[in-house]
Amino acid sequence: MTRLTKLRVLTIGTFLSLTYSNSLQAQTLEQAVKLMLYNEPEIQAANYDRLSSFEDWKMVRGDLRPQVTLNGSAGVQQRDRSVDGLVTSSGEDLFSRQIGISVRQLIYDGGLSKHQTRAAHRGYEVQELVERSMVEGRVVDLCEVYWEVLRSREQVREAQLQVSRQQVLRDMIKERVGNGGNRADLALVNGRLNLAVNSVDTQQLALENALIRFVRLTGQPASNLTRPTLPDLPDAQAGLVLHGNWDYQASVAALGAATSKYESVSGNRGPKIYLDAGGSVGQDVLGVEGEDNEARALIVMSWDLYRGGANKALQKREHWQVKKAEELVRAAEEQSEYLASILWKERDGSLATSRSMEAYVNRLEGVLSDYQEQFKVGKQDLLSILDVQAELYTAKTKLIDAQYNSKTTIYRILGVEGELTDRMVGEQFVRDYLNHDPDKDEAPESLMAVKGLPESTEPRATVSRPEAVPVPIKTDPQPEKKRRKLNPFSK
Repeated sequence: MTRLTKLRVLTIGTFLSLTYSNSLQAQTLEQAVKLMLYNEPEIQAANYDRLSSFEDWKMVRGDLRPQVTLNGSAGVQQRDRSVDGLVTSSGEDLFSRQIGISVRQLIYDGGLSKHQTRAAHRGYEVQELVERSMVEGRVVDLCEVYWEVLRSREQVREAQLQVSRQQVLRDMIKERVGNGGNRADLALVNGRLNLAVNSVDTQQLALENALIRFVRLTGQPASNLTRPTLPDLPDAQAGLVLHGNWDYQASVAALGAATSKYESVSGNRGPKIYLDAGGSVGQDVLGVEGEDNEARALIVMSWDLYRGGANKALQKREHWQVKKAEELVRAAEEQSEYLASILWKERDGSLATSRSMEAYVNRLEGVLSDYQEQFKVGKQDLLSILDVQAELYTAKTKLIDAQYNSKTTIYRILGVEGELTDRMVGEQFVRDYLNHDPDKDEAPESLMAVKGLPESTEPRATVSRPEAVPVPIKTDPQPEKKRRKLNPFSK
């Protein structure tokens, strides 16, 4: 290796070490994923959406519980009233004051509040599954970026080796030119050397872009990344389990929410019955002199007999929302099958390309070695060697790309299955992440090693993962044409 080549390699290595090794580094893919979960702003925004939808469910659930109200009033009142000719109030100014408490409990509303509560809870499940889908997509992106950094670094090294080959050949031509050789050969090899140097710059730019994307996702620079062990896949595409796909599960949960909303509409057409109890104490209430104490326990009923067709229109609207949700379930199922098929074939193609290019590279290396020996004794021309060197470099870059494409496709397939995040960081870490309250100071124990926080000994409640297909519920009473059932909530 010549001085120029050594200087270039040293400069690039120094630049990388100074730029990307001055703070906490994610050494493994698992650490990088954990850092991203607690750093990426769009994931955090989805987390807040999930937490707020949980509060929405608790707000709706409150309608099923007793409503307790404390009432009070005080002020000057004047009242002049007579009953059957007897004066019961003199019209004098009196200081009226009263305080009381009332309790109102819903007894019956035709299932309206129950189904609204169920719909709100399923809305929370939808938001949680949407967040898991976003997380899965981001983890796929990070895995691709992680391997892109490794791939780009290997491409940079290969481009530097090509510069080294051209440099060695240039030195040989220089010596020949000094001994009276053809100067045109020196101009040709210098031109090829400049192209090789440009390839180094191009690959270096690709590496820097990958490093910037890594920082964007994790919040930390990438340095000393270890080569991960590839996850396992089934032997055949038929072995993939696609019902764990988060988009599919979210669409199923959304269908459940739409179904519950449809079921709740029937409650608008019936009576609503409440228990109304309470009591109050007062003095000179409403301008009537004397004490005014009250205790009551009543059954109260209200019934909207006619609303101008609003209830019927509401039922039709929710009916169409159920139909829309059914189609979205079918779309999510077909999309997951489509992506799995495309990615599996892409992986097979990358593996086939890797095998053929590896064999081609081995042949080219043998050809180049023979040509170089022949060139030394004057039996091979310079242009043939330059062409073989260029072809070898192109073949090696294609081989590297194919090898890394086959690796990253594995992560994308796992992302379609909905298993990638659990495979990368473990189910316990995911549960800690979902149960973690960002407003509290303590962090999950599984995050301590990543963020360097002190361990917490506080017990923590767990939230169970919602089922992909809830209990079947009868929804649409209207007859439908025979077709494949898409609504798991319909009987």
